[in-house]
Amino acid sequence: VKLADAPGAGHSLPSSARQEQFAAAWPAVKKRLVPFFSSDSLQSLDDIVEWIAASERIELIKKCVEEKRYTLVHGDFHMGNMLLPTEIEGGVDRRPWLVDWSFSGIGNPSVDLVFFMAMNDITLQDTERVLQSYYSVVKERSQLSWDDFLTMFRQCLLNQFIILVCYDSLCRTMADSSSDERMVEVQHAHFDRVNTRCAQMILRYNVNEGDIIPIV
Repeated sequence: VKLADAPGAGHSLPSSARQEQFAAAWPAVKKRLVPFFSSDSLQSLDDIVEWIAASERIELIKKCVEEKRYTLVHGDFHMGNMLLPTEIEGGVDRRPWLVDWSFSGIGNPSVDLVFFMAMNDITLQDTERVLQSYYSVVKERSQLSWDDFLTMFRQCLLNQFIILVCYDSLCRTMADSSSDERMVEVQHAHFDRVNTRCAQMILRYNVNEGDIIPIV
């Protein structure tokens, strides 16, 4: 089995392509976010996009995420790739099974965490509980502090936001190719929810310049 050099769906997109596409793709993404955010929040997102696109931050964010190769990363970690047990009687293996390892590799433990939180219906109110639970497992296996863990989380969050914005148009074009109008509608609504959750987390966790300074 060949592992991905940059594990994670969309993570192989080069920094040069991200730099070229990100700011240009943002207006179309923002237009679909208007119903879900106040004008002040949309302005804050505009400011964050401008901050990300400036200088060499996109390349630095990608580097910060990829240099932390601590664990096996699934890379496409969402409920659709989980087989959950349906039997509740004794003697049945109750563990979930992960399928579709095509984006897997050795990488940053926060990659799967951010992807799971963006792709699944986790409320903004539940994000802190999820972070605490995930960190409790990480802490058992490493010396990583809570502050460094949050910094890694915010780095991966920024990286995922960039990838989502860059791929949004392609994903919607692929969805539009379906002859099933209901499925097209469902797919677009899913993309809207994913982008909304990621943008909400970007605003909540107050990303800043310190988040793209490598952790020693």
